[in-house]
Amino acid sequence: MTVTKHKLSIRAITPKLATEGEEFEVTYIVKNIGSTIFPGGNILIQLTWPSIPGTIVTDPITINSSISPGSEFSSLKQKHTPLTAEYTFFTVNNATAIDGEPVEVFLPDGRQLWPTLLPNANQLFHAVRARSHEEISQRNAVWIAVISLAIIAVFQVLDWLFRFIWKI
Repeated sequence: MTVTKHKLSIRAITPKLATEGEEFEVTYIVKNIGSTIFPGGNILIQLTWPSIPGTIVTDPITINSSISPGSEFSSLKQKHTPLTAEYTFFTVNNATAIDGEPVEVFLPDGRQLWPTLLPNANQLFHAVRARSHEEISQRNAVWIAVISLAIIAVFQVLDWLFRFIWKI
């Protein structure tokens, strides 16, 4: 059994919603939750889409500086484009340290992401929902209909009030 020297947690900062075919930005925050200085290394992130099996986009994070225990490293903003109108899933596929010591990656809540207990069973740590252009158009059409009905209702109420007041 290998004793892990480096323990990191990872989270991603993204918009809650993206639009299919349009870029969104992601920033990864890596925190050293271990008791030793992390000398730097690499974390390989995979982006996948459930409806397109086998389609994988990799997003390498290179940590060029050391991270003290309790400190954080913020990656440069990276741009990605959702391939379909559904969720884009983020998983950790690999993590290495410059000194060659083993690395474990966790979610901020303590669940282990890397290494996985089962082969090819990477755990999801973040997701972004992508809307289609049709979904956006339908939402706009519903809002136009709601506003139109509200205007009609206001005029109907005013008509009833005028008829009641002046007994037309």
